Amino acid sequence: MNIAKPTLESLRILMITAAASAFFGAAPRFALAYVNGLDVYSGNGTINWTSVKNGGYDFAFVKATEGVNAFDSAFTTNMSGAHAAGLFVGAYHFAKPLKVRVLSVTARSPIRC
Repeated sequence: MNIAKPTLESLRILMITAAASAFFGAAPRFALAYVNGLDVYSGNGTINWTSVKNGGYDFAFVKATEGVNAFDSAFTTNMSGAHAAGLFVGAYHFAKPLKVRVLSVTARSPIRC
């Protein structure tokens, strides 16, 4: 798995944002620090979580589900691996909103309890 390092451009943007926030009072100076994290799912393959942690990452969002009935096959492995490596971990659902036509037909259908 390739892990992207912060680029010079991203650091410039961070510095500009920090300077603007401090100047305009949008946030206290001590709140301008940032943390690195990543988003993973089964398509990333096997992840060496120790390398991720040693690479400077602090958290991971792990895909749990997708759509109506799809479960990410690497969810349990990624959650436990990231947690064991010392990262803060959160799960997410990848939503697939229905098309407008399907929604309108569903909305006209009677609700049965």
